[in-house]
Amino acid sequence: MLNKKLLKLETEINGCFMEREEIVRGLLVTAIARGNMLMLGAPGAAKTAIAETLSRQLGGNFFSRLLTKVSAPEELFGPLSLKALENDQYKRVTKGKLPEADVAVIDEVFKCNSAVLNTLLPIMNERVYFDDSSTPKPIPLQVLVGLSNELPDGGVNGELAALWDRFDLKYIVDYVKDERNFATMLKLSNGKPSTIISLQELQSAQQQAEQVNISDDTIGEALERAEKPRLYYFRSSFQKLPALLKGSCLARRA
Repeated sequence: MLNKKLLKLETEINGCFMEREEIVRGLLVTAIARGNMLMLGAPGAAKTAIAETLSRQLGGNFFSRLLTKVSAPEELFGPLSLKALENDQYKRVTKGKLPEADVAVIDEVFKCNSAVLNTLLPIMNERVYFDDSSTPKPIPLQVLVGLSNELPDGGVNGELAALWDRFDLKYIVDYVKDERNFATMLKLSNGKPSTIISLQELQSAQQQAEQVNISDDTIGEALERAEKPRLYYFRSSFQKLPALLKGSCLARRA
């Protein structure tokens, strides 16, 4: 039943966007794997629209933010608690911010500066938030989607290499290529998907995915496909590979 509901949501979103089937499936797989996904492409390729459309259908607390090079930590993690400062404690008021989100979209993620990066990396990798200098706090984040119009300054091996590496799936989003699809897109209504996957259902899908058995041959084939130009796995992302494969199998069973 849950598998059919996932398929229904995927079909509804594909009905809103042209030539985005692979990306929509990737978003669902990333959510089931409780991972991070990057969409990289030129402005106007519907990256934000796709990410936010799916994210808002997943239920739970949703957080979205557009970064600039001067974005302050308060924008993502909340303002400092004045009450805590009175007691010599360095804490933030995180209500409505990334540390309390179940689903998050960060636009222009590679505009991230060092003040934001140091807190964002453990959120993406370990799903913990350092509320002060030493105490990690588990957070409920199920899926994080990063968007960018360009590669990070210095390339993928530059100062933001660690951030680039934290994205388990990375997709290049092109403009619609088929003229017929473009014409169809112009005729699409502004209708939105009606299917909502609750937070409890998403967590149930994650638990079901954990029970999927992945053969060595499947892992080997996935490593070979990692060379495809549209889909990349990198370094620490390999740690998430089994979860991504299990999530993909669960999504395909729908």
